[in-house]
Amino acid sequence: MKKVLVLGGGLASMVYVLRGKGYTPAFTLVEKDKVVLRMAMELFEATNTQASIDPVCSDAQAFMEHNKAAYDLVFIDVFMGRAVPEFVTTREFLSLCKASLSPHGRLAFNYIINDEQEWENVQQVFTSVFPEHKVLDHGINRIMVV
Repeated sequence: MKKVLVLGGGLASMVYVLRGKGYTPAFTLVEKDKVVLRMAMELFEATNTQASIDPVCSDAQAFMEHNKAAYDLVFIDVFMGRAVPEFVTTREFLSLCKASLSPHGRLAFNYIINDEQEWENVQQVFTSVFPEHKVLDHGINRIMVV
């Protein structure tokens, strides 16, 4: 794994998780909130975390519409509070994410269930773009992995 795209960077917990597992890829961290992105980068500096991180202050949808790079892992972790914004669960957005995968690339999508019917609809759309995937159950979170 050489290149990882994290959509919805938050405080970059994915960077810490992957590095803790021994992976040292170059990260592109996309976070819409500039304050949160700045805090994440300050945290890396304060903890002397040696990681190659390209911080991008952008909306995930806008970033994906213009992205030309290929990634070995795309991790979708976009939330507004506990809700996943509607655009993240569209066929169009998921197709852009799929197009950004390297030939053997993987994708993981973290989703919080707030409504069971909505979750069923999300699964149908996700399956239409990624027919072969697993769903990991982690409490109210579901992580769809390709």
